[in-house]
Amino acid sequence: MKTDDPSLKSDFVSELVLIEKEKVAGKVSEVFAYQGDRPYDGRVQVAALGSPQSRYTKLTFTCRKKDNNGSCGNTITITFDGEEVRPSAFAVYFDSNNSLDALKVLVETGVPEAACGHSITSWEAKGEDERAVTPAIVMDLAATEGRAWFVHSDRCDLRPGPNWIIAKGWLCRGKMGKIGVLVKAFTPESEVAMPKIEDENRARQFLRSLVSPERPELSESLVFRIATALARRSQLKGHEIVRGAVADLLTIACPIWIKTPEGPRQLGETSAELGPTTSAKSQRVRATIDWLGAGKYVTGKQTVAGLTAGAEKMEGGQWFLKKGLLPRWDLSFIICDNMPPHYLDSQIESRRDGVVTVNSIVTAELWARVRLKLLSNPVAPFEETMYPCTLLKVYDSKMIARLTFAIYTYGSSPDQRYDPAILDPQPGDAELLDASRTVLRANLSRETTFTLPNALWPKVMQFSKKLELTYGCEDIPLLLRSVPYKIAVLSYSFALLEGYESPDERHILLSYQWLDYCARDIQLDKFVQSWRGQHDLSNQEYESLAAQIESEIDSDLKEHGGTREETYTAQLVNYLTKNTTAQRDELAGHLNVDKTTITRKVNLLKAGGLLRSDMQGYHFTAKGVRFFKRWLPEFDASDASNASSLQARGGVQPEPVEGALALKPEALNALDARIMLSLGLRIHHYCTLVFQEGLVPT
Repeated sequence: MKTDDPSLKSDFVSELVLIEKEKVAGKVSEVFAYQGDRPYDGRVQVAALGSPQSRYTKLTFTCRKKDNNGSCGNTITITFDGEEVRPSAFAVYFDSNNSLDALKVLVETGVPEAACGHSITSWEAKGEDERAVTPAIVMDLAATEGRAWFVHSDRCDLRPGPNWIIAKGWLCRGKMGKIGVLVKAFTPESEVAMPKIEDENRARQFLRSLVSPERPELSESLVFRIATALARRSQLKGHEIVRGAVADLLTIACPIWIKTPEGPRQLGETSAELGPTTSAKSQRVRATIDWLGAGKYVTGKQTVAGLTAGAEKMEGGQWFLKKGLLPRWDLSFIICDNMPPHYLDSQIESRRDGVVTVNSIVTAELWARVRLKLLSNPVAPFEETMYPCTLLKVYDSKMIARLTFAIYTYGSSPDQRYDPAILDPQPGDAELLDASRTVLRANLSRETTFTLPNALWPKVMQFSKKLELTYGCEDIPLLLRSVPYKIAVLSYSFALLEGYESPDERHILLSYQWLDYCARDIQLDKFVQSWRGQHDLSNQEYESLAAQIESEIDSDLKEHGGTREETYTAQLVNYLTKNTTAQRDELAGHLNVDKTTITRKVNLLKAGGLLRSDMQGYHFTAKGVRFFKRWLPEFDASDASNASSLQARGGVQPEPVEGALALKPEALNALDARIMLSLGLRIHHYCTLVFQEGLVPT
């Protein structure tokens, strides 16, 4: 990224008055080109922070050596806030916490007052103006590490957890030759510098002039026009390139925070893109990052701290909190290509509140307010899956719920990929890309919090309900309760890329259309319809299944006699309700029947979708649970012994129901008849045992 472009310099840098006599380090890459102590004013990335320590910012050294002429009396005073600062002396002292180490540096650099010829041991030190000093590891653009020492003050407050900063201080040499920056003030910023306000206003006005409010179609939106211009710029061919670029732009353009009436603010977008290697995902996003001059593209784990963070012990016994990729690109965006999904499992909650918590040695928190996009290859070809949306299960279910949207890029045909035609820029492409680049960089350079206007909330809820009714599914929780948040955050992205500062109803509609388009493209609607057929239970289906099971029980009664609860079907159901799962041999032993009988009974329940089998054995499906929760109370109520046993155990008896739910007289008569039949069968069975076995009644 060019740092000498005047349009990209922040207001902080433009207002600095630099002393021409002093050579000031202006680029991050010059931090480690040490040529003696000199003022430093430039950008640096804070990679890791140590623990704050107490240090003096005013040191007075006095020589107490006595010779023939009496006491030497030489005195040296250095002050951190003074006109003539000795940066290396303070840096060494900050590292070691030994004031005399700073004196050694003064002797080495030839301070006249230290040239009395007496040894270091004859000097004594006095400290004043105690303040907090935090050691840190800083990095340049080439990711080369150096040391830094932050001296706390009003303009050097580390509580926000800085990432990229404009540091003001001195380039110096620390203990054992470590080179770094002594920071007395800094201004936090993103990884890009904010454009001038007049350039931003001009870009917004230009983008608004291209919008056609009377045409709210998604394919006609300005976001698709920008994506098409980016595709021509990159020379990548295929409609998948445009669709993928739209997903990139919407992720980058989101706010850091989004606030809706449903609760506290939440983090901005997390999106995912799945596609084969031939879809040129990585090539496209790298071209976008190169055009924007911002953000980060990474593959694999990349750092020892991974995606989140870790604690690392440095030389000298100090522990440093190492930033992972998310905290290192705080207030920016990062695109992770083929990042193993389990790297996010332990810190998956960081995608909710933008904070990574580390529990090593001590508990610490790092800001991770980053826009995140995950690129992955599908675990199976799209053509080999009945419903492509199932490939989203490569991510943890919690991560799927965090995704604002998921898009698939299927790859173009060889004829499209190897088309020799050059995609010539169209009139207006340069102006369009320049304006969109300006508003995106301005958005990246500030911590934005978008609060959805209350007037738009009814429209958001209307579209959210439609999406959840169509695509809501607990198995792939992409569009469930959090849909209003997702529509709200996308509406900001659509508005920003059209030059507006706040969305209107048209942007809400575009957000709905985009989420509907993405979900329908991966056939989530068809999957949900099939999934609900396996889980939901309508009244008509319940009546039909209940009739089948009642018929099976009646057949058992005619064939074997006994009570309803003694039939094989009822015993099988009751056993599964109490044990959750069971093997076929286990059920055959419990019921004392042949295995073929168990198989026949189970197949009846499996045919109705109430039961399924796997390596653990037989167990109820979600539909089966719903069915038997509704069916079992009626079954239990028909058993007189069940009521008496419940009362004997001190169970609570149901209170009589009045109104529409009360049993009619004919229903009560039928219930009495069933109870008497059951009681008669029990008496008959008891008398048979008495006469056959010669038992004497007691």
